[in-house]
Amino acid sequence: AVEYIHLTLESTRDNDTKARLNFLMAQIYQKLDRRAVAAKYYRKVLSYSPAYVMEFNARLGEASCADIATLSPADIAKLERQLDNMLRDGKNEEYRDQIYYAKGEMYLGLKDAQRACDNYRLSVAVSRSNPACKARSAIRLGQVLYEQYENYTLAQIYYDTAMQIIAP
Repeated sequence: AVEYIHLTLESTRDNDTKARLNFLMAQIYQKLDRRAVAAKYYRKVLSYSPAYVMEFNARLGEASCADIATLSPADIAKLERQLDNMLRDGKNEEYRDQIYYAKGEMYLGLKDAQRACDNYRLSVAVSRSNPACKARSAIRLGQVLYEQYENYTLAQIYYDTAMQIIAP
């Protein structure tokens, strides 16, 4: 798929199409756990000044792909500021759970499990109208608590929370 997307990117002149194709490339590389490459494609999306929904998701994707091995302290601070600004922006009120989840993923990539857990907890707490994000945050928090802290009791609580959402 990647090969054909590259061919299409080379042949198109439409910026909306280029933004969408770069977003698709970012998602593919993120799924393949090639975080640095995915982040590069998310940044490319932003260079095309896409519609707000795509810009929002590209910023979240870029933060989610943060990797301690490839980012400078200044880059990390910039990502933190961007996400904090998004949290303060009133038009993102209903998406705060997604922003906190992205912050959690960013901190996990930066090997800061405590801050990752703090943000996953906030994601679960503020989620009102997005059960999929609430469940994903609870599962991820349970996973981190189980694998990195070996806190099986607390992990079970978050896994149970996710199960209540997934299978009502």
